[in-house]
Amino acid sequence: MLGGLIGLVVGCATAPDPRSILGPDTPLIEQVHVQGNTRFTKRELLAHTHIGENTWVPFSPAYHLNPALIAIDAQRIEALYRAHGYYDARVVLIEARPIEGEADEVAVHIELFEGPVTQVRTVDVSWDAADAVDADRRSALKALMTLKIDEPFEIPRLNDSVGTMRLQLMAWGHPLARVSGRAVINEGARQADARIAVSAGPPATIGRVRFSGLVEVPAYLVTHEVDFAPDEPFSPGLVKDIEDAIKAMDVFEWVAVEPPESVDAGKVDLQVRVSEADPQSVRLGTQLSFHAARWEQRLIAGYTHTNLFGHLTRLDLEIVAGYAELPDPFATEEHGPVIAVAPTFTKKGLFEKHLLWTFAPRLDVNIQPGYQFISPSERLGVARWFTKHLRVDLSHNLRVVDFFNVSPALDSKSSVLGRDFRDPYLLSYGEVGVDVFFLDSVLTPTNGTALQLTHAVAGGPFRGDFDFQKSTVTWRNYLTPFSGMQLALRMSTGLIMPYGAQPGAPLDRKFYLGGADSVRGWGTRKLSPRVEECETPMGGDGAVDPSCESIPIGGETLVQANFEIRQVLGGGFFLVAFADMGDVQGETLTWVPDEWNYTAGPGVRYDSPVGLFRLDVGFRLNEPGLYPDEPIWAAYFGFGETF
Repeated sequence: MLGGLIGLVVGCATAPDPRSILGPDTPLIEQVHVQGNTRFTKRELLAHTHIGENTWVPFSPAYHLNPALIAIDAQRIEALYRAHGYYDARVVLIEARPIEGEADEVAVHIELFEGPVTQVRTVDVSWDAADAVDADRRSALKALMTLKIDEPFEIPRLNDSVGTMRLQLMAWGHPLARVSGRAVINEGARQADARIAVSAGPPATIGRVRFSGLVEVPAYLVTHEVDFAPDEPFSPGLVKDIEDAIKAMDVFEWVAVEPPESVDAGKVDLQVRVSEADPQSVRLGTQLSFHAARWEQRLIAGYTHTNLFGHLTRLDLEIVAGYAELPDPFATEEHGPVIAVAPTFTKKGLFEKHLLWTFAPRLDVNIQPGYQFISPSERLGVARWFTKHLRVDLSHNLRVVDFFNVSPALDSKSSVLGRDFRDPYLLSYGEVGVDVFFLDSVLTPTNGTALQLTHAVAGGPFRGDFDFQKSTVTWRNYLTPFSGMQLALRMSTGLIMPYGAQPGAPLDRKFYLGGADSVRGWGTRKLSPRVEECETPMGGDGAVDPSCESIPIGGETLVQANFEIRQVLGGGFFLVAFADMGDVQGETLTWVPDEWNYTAGPGVRYDSPVGLFRLDVGFRLNEPGLYPDEPIWAAYFGFGETF
């Protein structure tokens, strides 16, 4: 089985071919050979030159031989060695040699003499007489230095020590901290004496936060975003939080906090410079997706206005027009249009300055196995952050669904689904969501944990045609134990609990698993309770009619787990090994471990300039006996990380 997503991105300009400048006969650098290097790898050396090896990797740069830069590259290599204490290092040879049988390719050969390295003899730290920093903090600050006595002298280590010490002083609340470093080098003796001067300056808390560059964006709305900062101790982390909060408004091209210049009565005022972005943008694109039992083609148009009416009311409009073929374009069992018109209005404020209000009317026309539908809906919600770790979201949702081209297996007069299938139906429900974040980045986490809880109540006081409650809990955890390796874990469970005079839940609100983002190795929505269009045996031998249609109808109890090991390979490529588990039961409060489905497989990621490409191949590891006719593997191609 194969599932995926293909996006088309069209650029407006491309880089000029270097051959148009250097001449049509300029050869490509196919190989680089380095001899005599022990301190630096070939990759580290080439990172400081204009030289590189051409590869087959898409979007990678092309390296052409430019003789004018050969001498400059030799100087760069020698300067790199001198910066790391190798004052006798030199490039003995650097030349390009033709590759036999390749008229337009060359190999560059580099021979080095490194020589002995200079050692650090002394490191002296001096303090400004006016600094009121206690002895314990002075010792802690000195311990942060990466420049050590009797170790190689390297200018990057000296600079790193200076920068780290200054950042630590600022983290202790000293906004005017200054640290400088220098070294006296005895090249003959191969010894270095380092001198670091420290001036901590007075401690301070944040005073006023002022803005420059505002034109159409009201200043009071920006001030609301940073009202957590005044009277807090100054620190670089707090300054970054201020910048991030303003950037998150998504109305500025760039945001920069100017370095403070003075402390007045223990307070430091911050000046924030901003540049307003164009409030309007338009996006056009195409989207092709193909799964085991669904092919789809879409045209997508998007429009965004971030400052409607001059008070930061935001409009995000997405229009989708497409066509889907089930199971594939070459069969005509079920084909149909896919249409979506989805404007979303958001506004911060109203009643309380940190409340974020959302109004999202929507119209959908779509197709699923066994039916097609048209559905107008709306969502009215309000959300608020409580500290940077907790977000609470409340909403009311209204949805009308009218089915057409319905399979006989779902006919309400004969189906075993009973009142769970109504045509048409009105669904009205309230929902609360709670998100708890302890992540280094909400959008691209590398370390940390997150917990998401949602609970919805449909029917009852909200009226409508169904009475049920739906709860889901999802836990995600990320860990980077080594550079270039990440471990990612996701665990979820969910329940649908019918109640009241009209117990049951509609098909679109039930649980489904299978696909690129849930249990890989299964087709999309295939890991779910099903109904068959025909269940009557053929003849008298008990054989089942092969034309019977199996339609996923969802379930009321979900359990799911995903684990991934993500390893950086270099050049933008990542290798992934994953294991997934999942099950959906038709009844509520029903967990059957013997029927849980396990899958595993490899994956590849490529972080390209247009986004992260993903290719996964999942294999089913067990067969609980529920769906014996399903293929034992599936492949998925898409964009973005799984979770």
